[in-house]
Amino acid sequence: MIWICLHGWGSSAQLFQAEWEAAGSGALGDDAPTRLFLDGLEAEPVSGNRRWFPFTGRHDRLAAALRDCGPRLEALVAHRLEQAGIAPQTPLGILGHSQGGMLALALAARQRLNIVRAAAFAAFLPAPYMERAEPGRRGGVRVALYSSTLDPYVTRAPVHATAEWLRSLDIGSVDHHIVAGLPHAFSPAWIQAATGEPTPCPL
Repeated sequence: MIWICLHGWGSSAQLFQAEWEAAGSGALGDDAPTRLFLDGLEAEPVSGNRRWFPFTGRHDRLAAALRDCGPRLEALVAHRLEQAGIAPQTPLGILGHSQGGMLALALAARQRLNIVRAAAFAAFLPAPYMERAEPGRRGGVRVALYSSTLDPYVTRAPVHATAEWLRSLDIGSVDHHIVAGLPHAFSPAWIQAATGEPTPCPL
């Protein structure tokens, strides 16, 4: 299986890859995974790195950005797979942090690619997006969402609501895990929490 890896706002494919390499090869239960790290679709002027879409606290704008970015990201993934000589129906995993995690969840629900696993760190889908989403095929996808007790930007409630929505689609198995004491910023600690035994979110 090939994992598509999407960094968060103000990061880059290179920086995100370095975090995963620091966590070791067995992250997410894969001993020898193939990972494709992608740069965000836009330059981020503050950090000088990349982003997938502009920062906003408004959920309607987040939803619009996801609807715009999703098809473009799917086209980019398909192009990169073709360049690498990988068959279009190869099983894919998709993971991401923050903005990248939102896109990972959106693409897992859309199922325009053959996504069989998804992992989202400090990420959720805004309600206006879920209300107008057009999900794809049902069943066969394993989704894991990770939120932290100390994340001031992405709290448990919207992540839990996203997990419930995904379950309502009969997408497959959906688990929401809470990890203790991690800030929003991505680090190997997020990966180690996912590789270990994070605390399941109570209903």
